[in-house]
Amino acid sequence: MVNSLNTWIQSRSYDKQFQVWGAYDAETTWDGADKTRQFVDSFNGNDTFKVPLVDFGDMRQGAPLVDPDTGQAEQTWTDEDRYYVAWKAGYDVPLPEIYDRSDLQDWVRLQQSYHDLNFLGIMTEACSAGESLSPTDPRVDCGSVFNGYGFPPTTALSQLKQNILQKNPLYYVTSMPVPY
Repeated sequence: MVNSLNTWIQSRSYDKQFQVWGAYDAETTWDGADKTRQFVDSFNGNDTFKVPLVDFGDMRQGAPLVDPDTGQAEQTWTDEDRYYVAWKAGYDVPLPEIYDRSDLQDWVRLQQSYHDLNFLGIMTEACSAGESLSPTDPRVDCGSVFNGYGFPPTTALSQLKQNILQKNPLYYVTSMPVPY
């Protein structure tokens, strides 16, 4: 689908204005690492336009999964698996989905283990709109982690990777303040 859309965009000479990226919700408590790696490798192997594949999943630590079709245990996620699907594979870039502080801490812990890993931005469903938070509040202070700007589609990946590798601030993507 991504290739078809980008082919259509290019055929209309719109490719200087925008392009379509791939994205997937890599949930470590939804599918085993082997299935997710297969998806990532398949997408990247067939991506004729070499566009980014954005991982907007969580990195929750969870119990081993059981395949509902076979009843067999699925491959347990390791930090290497998490790193691979979020950053190491081809054109993959992470856009962490943060449900709560423990999600954020899982991503930060992964980044501390793999120093070249950086985030395209953060999506959160648990965001405070700037008020002071107690240490037990599960929300993240959005104002402390977001700042934003964009790049044209033709240079976005190279500029983002370059800026990410230079440890520039996070890119604002979205936040959904949750009233408590």
